[in-house]
Amino acid sequence: MEFGIIDCHAHIFPPLAGACGFPDAATHLLHQQRAMHEHGNQPYRRLRDDAVVTERALWASDDASVAGRRDVGFRVGCSGRFEWEANGEAQYVQFLPPYMADMSAPAEVISGNNSIKGSYSGSDSYTPFLSTNPTFIHFAPNQTYTIAVSYRILVAGSAVFKGGTAESYRTSIAAIRNAAALIRGEAA
Repeated sequence: MEFGIIDCHAHIFPPLAGACGFPDAATHLLHQQRAMHEHGNQPYRRLRDDAVVTERALWASDDASVAGRRDVGFRVGCSGRFEWEANGEAQYVQFLPPYMADMSAPAEVISGNNSIKGSYSGSDSYTPFLSTNPTFIHFAPNQTYTIAVSYRILVAGSAVFKGGTAESYRTSIAAIRNAAALIRGEAA
């Protein structure tokens, strides 16, 4: 393969122990506990020896309602973990990367005070590349939220891959480099 597409994206959310747009932190915790019950990509583990635990202790498997929530002391831990106690043992799931000490993903600063990076690798003229996850930030229905965006296009996205051949890719990249050189005032 002479070229490929790399998807780079970011998740941005405040510390997960807070309300994060829910009415209160307890309601948010309820949603997180349900989400961790449904989540199956990472196994539950026992804290004392990191052994995999097969029992799904967070929610009754036969009751998806709030009544199915099990009282296991579920809490937002640190370093990417959600934690609880079951069968007399401390347990956890490593849901997020371990570098998330306070279980938040603040906006990555490119310049200024609050910047983010977005990417898009599709062929449509419009596709959303930033979205929210209601497990982490809850937007109430029938409410208006204003988000101000100031942006620069750093790379020309999927237009680079038009033609589908290595030669058309090289031609597109050369055109982007020439345009950048002209913007910088350099001879193309």
